[in-house]
Amino acid sequence: MVISSTAETLTTCLVQWPYSKNEYLQQMLRVAQQQIAYRYLLADSWYASAENMTLVRQLGHHFVFALESSRTVALSAEARAKGQFQAVQTLAFPDEQPLRVYLRSVQEAVLVTRQVFTNKDGSQGTLYLVSSDTDLSQTQLTTIYQRRWKVEE
Repeated sequence: MVISSTAETLTTCLVQWPYSKNEYLQQMLRVAQQQIAYRYLLADSWYASAENMTLVRQLGHHFVFALESSRTVALSAEARAKGQFQAVQTLAFPDEQPLRVYLRSVQEAVLVTRQVFTNKDGSQGTLYLVSSDTDLSQTQLTTIYQRRWKVEE
C-alpha cells in the first residue's frame, strides 16, 4: 500500500476533510485493513510519525517511510532509556548495511538506512529510510521503497 502526499492531493484532503493528514491516513488504514492485503505501507516523511508507525504495526503490517534528516534516534535500547538521541544525518552508516536503531516513541527497534543519489542537475541528494522490518537488507529496503515512486509518476 502506498500513501502519496503530492501537494494537490494534500490540499484537496485538507480542504474537504476536517482531519489532519495523519488522522486521515489512520482512518484509511483501518478501512484498508478489511479490504486490502499488503505487507508494507510505503509513505514519505510527512507520514513518518510515531503514531502512524505504531498503528501500522498494530494492524500486523510493516512500514517503509522516508525520514527527515533531523529525526533523532538512539543506537540502543539503553541509550533510548537514558535519552541519548542523535540526528539521523550524524550517523555513520556502514557500507551497504542499514542500522538497527530506536525512535523516541516507537516501542520496537527499526532499521534506518541512507541512500545517496545524484540528481538530474548533477547535485547529490540523500534519502533516509526507516522500516519496521528489521530483517531487511539495504538492497531489499531501498527496492521496496522504490515501488512508491511508481505511484508519484
